[in-house]
Amino acid sequence: MTQQFIRATFSPALSPEEWDMILDALRPYSHNSRYKALLERLEFQTGTMTPSPRRQA
Repeated sequence: MTQQFIRATFSPALSPEEWDMILDALRPYSHNSRYKALLERLEFQTGTMTPSPRRQA
């Protein structure tokens, strides 16, 4: 008997500011390949591939 798994997309209801806080917390670990891959995926999914304005100042 084969079981089928339905994979739901996890999409937390977070504000842009909350996503930015999460991304800011991960960025110092971007030298680690595991965190870098995660950070890149999250940045792609949230559309924040460039640094936030407050880090550019």
